[in-house]
Amino acid sequence: MRSETFRREGRRAQHLNEISRNRRYGSMVNFTGINAPASLRDIDRFEENNPTFAVNVFKPVLSENGEELKTHKLDPLRISEYNYRREHLVDLILFTQGEETLTDRRNINDIPEDLNTHYCLINGEAGWHRIMRNWNKHHGHKYFCRHCLRAPFSRLDLLEEYIAFNCHGRNNPYAGQREIFPKKGKHICQFTNIKALLKAPFIIYPDNECDSNKLDEKEEDKNKNTVKIQKQVNNSFGYVMIQNDSDIISNVFRRTANSVEKKWKNMQEDLQMVKEILRNPVELKMIARDWENYNSARKCYLCEGLLQETRYNKVKYYDNETQTFNGAAHHECVRTVCVARRIDYKRSLYRTEHLNEKEEKAFNGATKCVICKGNLKEEKINKVRDHDHITGKYRGAAHRECNLQLRLKPDEIKIPVVYQGGKHYDFHLELLELGIITEEKIDPIADNMENYKSFTIGQFKFIDTIQFQLPSLEKIASNLREGKNNPEELTKRFPILAQCIPKKLLPLVSQKSEYPYELNDPDRFSRTKLPSREEFNTVLSGLNYCNQECKKFKHEIKEKKCDGKCKAEDYKEVTDCEHEKIYTISQKQYDHAQKVWDEANCKTFEDYHMLYLKTDVLILADAFQNFRTVMIDAFGLDPANYITTVYRLNEKYGVPFG
Repeated sequence: MRSETFRREGRRAQHLNEISRNRRYGSMVNFTGINAPASLRDIDRFEENNPTFAVNVFKPVLSENGEELKTHKLDPLRISEYNYRREHLVDLILFTQGEETLTDRRNINDIPEDLNTHYCLINGEAGWHRIMRNWNKHHGHKYFCRHCLRAPFSRLDLLEEYIAFNCHGRNNPYAGQREIFPKKGKHICQFTNIKALLKAPFIIYPDNECDSNKLDEKEEDKNKNTVKIQKQVNNSFGYVMIQNDSDIISNVFRRTANSVEKKWKNMQEDLQMVKEILRNPVELKMIARDWENYNSARKCYLCEGLLQETRYNKVKYYDNETQTFNGAAHHECVRTVCVARRIDYKRSLYRTEHLNEKEEKAFNGATKCVICKGNLKEEKINKVRDHDHITGKYRGAAHRECNLQLRLKPDEIKIPVVYQGGKHYDFHLELLELGIITEEKIDPIADNMENYKSFTIGQFKFIDTIQFQLPSLEKIASNLREGKNNPEELTKRFPILAQCIPKKLLPLVSQKSEYPYELNDPDRFSRTKLPSREEFNTVLSGLNYCNQECKKFKHEIKEKKCDGKCKAEDYKEVTDCEHEKIYTISQKQYDHAQKVWDEANCKTFEDYHMLYLKTDVLILADAFQNFRTVMIDAFGLDPANYITTVYRLNEKYGVPFG
């Protein structure tokens, strides 16, 4: 390899096809103080000696594609700070012998004496296109910014505009950017995600139950901070799918092997049902009060912008008989003409066939009514009646543009799948198997190296109630009950639970029950009696109660024991007693589980197991549905459209929470 190739390539940049003239023009380029082989430091000196030159140096990078074919791509080794500011722009590739890479541009010894190097000239934009043709799937000409090597531009004018106004420059962090300030009247941050105002039309509340299989040996992980003692294996699943009017349209509860796979198949079947519902929207149903509200509405209920009167709406005007397009007109003008002619005005407003390209262009550009010659405003601000396409219920008066943003597309809708504590438990179980059983792309949003805030697979978006600051399921159920035990009262507080559970059981099952999570008897589901209190013990919750049925607290003062005659103001309570703890749950909790077994007429433990799973799912559904109602009333946004409370409030109010 030649050591003076840099000297030759620097001259060739001006006269690429006239090699015989290189020697003649050598005197035009100043190589004073340039070493051979030329280092990156020497190129700095070259630019100082030659104020009309800017030199960039790139290095080839080998990367393997899916077909295991090696192709060359370029990474920057030295980017000139004079790019696009000097007359001559020279791009070179530095090849080195071996695998060594040269990245320290300020080290004068960055090229060892025994290392052979070779500079190769990139011949303008054509050369860039040949080298970087595999950058993406676009086969047309590609133009690259030498500053940042961002994704290529398809046209030279786009590259020039980007260089002039938008490019930072890779090696110049202080390079200016074009400052764009909002125009007066548009300088206020405001909420624009109209679609998020729509209550999620369908939502799924699932849960899993697992076997806690003990490991034979304790296995420590890499960081030495975690000891594996159990392996969780799914044994059953359950979920309910709820419509936006709180009606259950699907509920599945099954105890089966491969429960994640079978649950996924059930959800796919329900997705097809949802698509069919959306493809057949229910017509608008309005009562007298709805018409009064619509006619008196002066603001769009979505964006709160002013509404024009319906009679001034810009509409398409068709010939009543031939259905040919006559032009754009006011809604009231069309209606008046049709009434005068005693013809059906709806036929003059609608036709089955869409406008062709020429007619559409004429309609969009029309500023005068073809009937009254009065001014027309844009169609997007037409006043329209927005309604729920699932129930037919009237929602409010809105701009046409805002109304169109609420359109539900069957093949694009994202259905929220809401777990309680999913990111710390259920998401791990789901992803381990879903990554194998489905070919659809998994798109996660990570919380850290171990947990995900949310992930999306196909048309299902998995979210976690913990991200919305909701407490445990036990606390949620207690908050909803508010101490009520009357079945009629509980039906109002747990409307979804009441759809699936007999009313007489509501006082018992509208609270978090107990379950023997670590009971691994293979025949447990065929048992005809509730497991013993000791079999409800868990490692996670620990042992909290003794066999003496004593109170959990004892009195003490100044390290003296209470004799039973102490005064409350003199002594304090501590969370302990003197007896050995042998139970995880209290006798009261166990008695409650036994009462559930008896009142629900459970024949086997499988009956109790499925009832426990069902109540967990339904309580979660009632809790999150109630939370959605509160948040919609308070902020106008449905939490089911987001993944955390922070995102929701940031978007609505621009407040930097968190």
